[in-house]
Amino acid sequence: FGQTNLKSREAVYSLKQYQLVLSHGLNLVCALLRTGVATSVSLLDCYRALCTKACAICDGFAGFISLLTWTRCCYRCFQEAPELQMYSLTAVKRQFRLPKCDMDLLKMFKTLPGTYNLEKSSYKSRMTIVSAYQALMFVDEFPYRPSPASLVQRGQILNFMGTCALPYYDAPTGQVEEGVCCAGCQLLVANGCVMREMELWSWAYQARNTLYSRDGFLEHFRWCKQAQRRWTESDEGK
Repeated sequence: FGQTNLKSREAVYSLKQYQLVLSHGLNLVCALLRTGVATSVSLLDCYRALCTKACAICDGFAGFISLLTWTRCCYRCFQEAPELQMYSLTAVKRQFRLPKCDMDLLKMFKTLPGTYNLEKSSYKSRMTIVSAYQALMFVDEFPYRPSPASLVQRGQILNFMGTCALPYYDAPTGQVEEGVCCAGCQLLVANGCVMREMELWSWAYQARNTLYSRDGFLEHFRWCKQAQRRWTESDEGK
């Protein structure tokens, strides 16, 4: 609509929702345009996502959004939740054996070259990705239909490629939250303090990668001894 003529463009640009989306979700807008997903996402969709604080899967702080499923999610869920798993188009064809009429109904896009995940893996080539969970819904016959849990492939780089960081905008207060991580939990893992106990290691790894809202971090700080120690050692953040 904004590309129709000058007046329509001015009308769109004057919208508060448009200005907020561009101010705080520019990376998302660019990703939508470059992948072509923008054709199925409206300005109102973007604004509502920007104003959504909770992960749709676990109710934690949602610092990300899955582009194909348009789901607000946290760091852990976009990696581990079956509903948010991304597969390559080739893998979906091979694993689910869907007829062309069903394949044509699947949402998909070509990934963008860039650097992804905590290891900062760089990818130059583009590949077409699909929501594995959506593809699963088209599979009716045993033995081709796997369980949703079997879709999860931890560390799957395609999950990163299909997700975009997006802060939270609190409309009543006008405040923006990008989320905060716990430096205490990060040091616990970095220093190898939990290497000997696998259960503790798993918990610490999860805690290190958790993104908190301001209120959520204050609650975490109440019992996190490592965070309290860091706070004391830094002279209360000075």
